[in-house]
Amino acid sequence: MIVRLSSELAKSLGVVLEEALPLEKNGYLDWTCRRFVCNRRKHLIITNTRSLYSVLALVGQDRAIGSFASTFTWRVQSAMVRAGYHRIWEEHILGRLTEWRFSKTLSRTVTGSINDLVANAKYYVENAECTLADACDRLNATPFSALGYRFPKEVFEGIQSELADARN
Repeated sequence: MIVRLSSELAKSLGVVLEEALPLEKNGYLDWTCRRFVCNRRKHLIITNTRSLYSVLALVGQDRAIGSFASTFTWRVQSAMVRAGYHRIWEEHILGRLTEWRFSKTLSRTVTGSINDLVANAKYYVENAECTLADACDRLNATPFSALGYRFPKEVFEGIQSELADARN
């Protein structure tokens, strides 16, 4: 699994990042993470690099990589199960959680899209008074130019068929 961290997040966790690795062939195993502040509290956005499917988490002051990994795993699993993606979690991600590689972000396109996701998340939580789960639902139902104006949820679901095509 490739986990791409913002430089600020990597520094706070004490992680030395590899150069920007190419996109993982299994799109479910490539995620980009960034911390941000909303309502004076630290949050984490965990975004599937291929699809921009995003999960939000409230995080504390912990600066340990083990705590980050636990938050990442628990929040992604919870969001995926809630969205009906439990089979994707079990078949494509769960068995690969011991093989983490930390990398720099993939491209400016991904970074820019995540900046847009963070701005939208802040708006939903601060102004629309959404829960983090509701804000995630809204983020994943927003079309992005980087995806050809498709929805992150739609692209995330499509990764499964891409993997099946690659096997055949």
